[in-house]
Amino acid sequence: MAASLFVDSPLQLWEKPLDSCSTRKIVVIKLGGSVLTDENSYREAARFLVRRLHKCSREQFVVVVSARKGVTDELERLARGITNYPSQRTLDLLWATGEVRSVAMLTLHLEELGVAAVGFNIHETGLRFDGGSSSDCGVTSL
Repeated sequence: MAASLFVDSPLQLWEKPLDSCSTRKIVVIKLGGSVLTDENSYREAARFLVRRLHKCSREQFVVVVSARKGVTDELERLARGITNYPSQRTLDLLWATGEVRSVAMLTLHLEELGVAAVGFNIHETGLRFDGGSSSDCGVTSL
C-alpha cells in the first residue's frame, strides 16, 4: 500500500462469492515494519489504497498491519528492563499495542481521504488459532 512503498508479503487475491448473484475480489494485503517506517508511510499507504480502490471498484481490502518499524523491538527492550523473563502472553499483549496503534494511524489516514474504513484489533476479527505451529497456520474459524 503506497506510492513507492514495498509490501512485506505479496498480495494474495482470490474470488469469494458475497451473495448468490455476484462475485467480488477480496484482496488481503500485509503491511509490515519494512513498509511502515515512519509517520509519513501511513499516509502513503492510505494513498496507495485509494488509488487501488479507484482502479477496481470490485475489490474489497483486508489489510493486516504490523507495528511500525522498530516498535516491537523497543517494547521488548522495555519489558526486559522490568523483568528478564516476561511471559509470552504478557509480551504478546505489549506488542499488540504497537499493532493497534498502526491500525488506528492507517484508519485515520483513510478516513481523511474519504474512505470508509474500520480498524480492528486481532480479538475483534473472530480469528481463532488452534495453538499449532505457525508453519501449519492453524486458523480454525473466521
